[in-house]
Amino acid sequence: MKFSFSLLFTFLMCLSFGVNAQPTAISDCGLFADGPNGTWPHALTVTTPDSGNSSAEQVIEINVTMLPAGGANYRVVKTVANGNWNNGNAMMLSMGMNTITVTAVSFDRTVKLQFSDGSIEFDVLDINGEAQVCPGSTDTGTPVAQCSLFADGPNDTWPYALTVTTPDSGNSSAEQVIEFNVTSLPAGGADYRIVKTVANGNWNNGNAMALTLGMNTITVSEVTFDRSVKLQLSSGEVEFDSLVINGSTQECDTFSGEGTAIAGCSLFDEGPNETWPHALSVTTPDSGISSAEQVVVLNITSLPAGAQYRIVKTVANGNWDTGSAQALVLGLNTITVAAVSFDRSVKLQFDNGDVEFNALTVNGSALECAGETAGGTPVADCLLFTDGPNSTWPYAMTVTTPDSANSGAEQNITITITSLPAEGANYRIVKTVANGNWFNGNAVSLAYGENSITVSEVAFDRSVKVQVSSGEVEFDALVLNGTALECPEPCADVDADGICDDEDDCVGSYDALGICNGDCPADEDADGVCDNVDDCVGEYDECGVCNGSGIIQGACDCDGNVVDALGVCGGDCAADVNGNGLCDTEESGAFIYCGEGTVWNPVTLTCEGGSSCPTDLDGDGATAVGDLLVMLGAFGQSCE
Repeated sequence: MKFSFSLLFTFLMCLSFGVNAQPTAISDCGLFADGPNGTWPHALTVTTPDSGNSSAEQVIEINVTMLPAGGANYRVVKTVANGNWNNGNAMMLSMGMNTITVTAVSFDRTVKLQFSDGSIEFDVLDINGEAQVCPGSTDTGTPVAQCSLFADGPNDTWPYALTVTTPDSGNSSAEQVIEFNVTSLPAGGADYRIVKTVANGNWNNGNAMALTLGMNTITVSEVTFDRSVKLQLSSGEVEFDSLVINGSTQECDTFSGEGTAIAGCSLFDEGPNETWPHALSVTTPDSGISSAEQVVVLNITSLPAGAQYRIVKTVANGNWDTGSAQALVLGLNTITVAAVSFDRSVKLQFDNGDVEFNALTVNGSALECAGETAGGTPVADCLLFTDGPNSTWPYAMTVTTPDSANSGAEQNITITITSLPAEGANYRIVKTVANGNWFNGNAVSLAYGENSITVSEVAFDRSVKVQVSSGEVEFDALVLNGTALECPEPCADVDADGICDDEDDCVGSYDALGICNGDCPADEDADGVCDNVDDCVGEYDECGVCNGSGIIQGACDCDGNVVDALGVCGGDCAADVNGNGLCDTEESGAFIYCGEGTVWNPVTLTCEGGSSCPTDLDGDGATAVGDLLVMLGAFGQSCE
């Protein structure tokens, strides 16, 4: 009967304490904070003065599954009536269930358990009958930090933000209901707050509210104006398995795409045995950072049923510590190995080489299998992406424009990422609103595999763009509103004039005469003659002189001649006093001085008015003896 009773008792103990749970190292469990010194490096808070029952008896039950070589100790530290700390004696931990009781007192107090070694592993921890779960110890939730629904928050206090509604959503003024099922919280808990725009457009920041494990239902009252509403969170370590906004289930981007099998990747060495046939070296004692926290991120695209990994690492004395088997999941697996104070080796071992993955980073550095290519096109090399507005957003793709006829409709962009830079990359949506102003959306992390981006419909024409933070992002598929887009083939453009050479009228440059690749450097006078062979770089004047000043003022020809008295250029007639067209030097006597209608009277030696009698030679108005004498006086003279 004793034997049977013992078996029954053991069976009931297993049921009661759940010793089949996966063991966890104290150093890997978020319930344990830093201890006061190197002797007591880890501490568990059992109760605090504001807990409501801190004066009562405290009972801690911890089922130890592994102790380091040489054993490990714990001690109880607690505040006494005057608030001072009392440090209990060191007590040895034993394998199996350890029950630790702290006697009741009559005052409020703090009680902690301190532990001498972080490599202690346990699978059950109860405080006053309540099971304690290490944050992140279940695989049922998605961390906020790894979900594309959450963008960067405004500061370090609120690092993550979920957009609940925007003014152009059509129902932003209505009551907003968020249902958030939390599966894991960090050790210190986590808060949320509601931030929203009010009637004048200013932001109102709500009070911080504690998140709880399980369903958190958050209601934002209706208003009479359009608005933005966001949910901000204090920690990216919050994990959840359900998020519903106004009855619509929200999904984080999934991780998919072609992967590489562990068995086919040169990064993985042979494991120690057939159970663990593949091993990845994370760090070694001579790496310089082996004592620091190690973070491995593995994006799994194909997973055989039941595939697992485990962490193996050296401890302070150089011995190997083999961790418990942990299940792998499709998508991102983030594996963290806590920091220590000594140099060490850390490895991940895998039980199945058929596990496929498309991304592996160790401490933020992307690793690639030897000979492996990403198989994608960098954003920087795709002509679908033009220059962005600044160095934070250096690349932009136009999704739609106001003249596209469907710019007001819902826009759907799907981009399949094959490679991300080590520090990751973000995208954001920028779009014009009803008044034509630009609205810049929040930065959202890009993820490996398919990223689905939806821009809600509106009632007006608009522009929509996707901006990307890095040209190193590589992708192998880009679909816009159901149509697959292809990066235009880059063409040869030897002269870099923006015209493909096969369409360029001149592959090179035109010279000064408009001849493709000609050798004329200049034609300043635009006369079609290159200056270096032009007889006149400028223009000829009327005298045929290059850039000359022409006929000088007052001259009548290029030789400097002037017009004479008879109007002849360069003539020698100095005078034509009577203007009869005969140079005065060619006329005799004073006849030249008698004007029209007068004649010279040689008797009177004057010009006298003409007579109607042609025989009145002396101009006395009559034909008489005087006229005869004039004639006789001139008789015999020769006439020219």
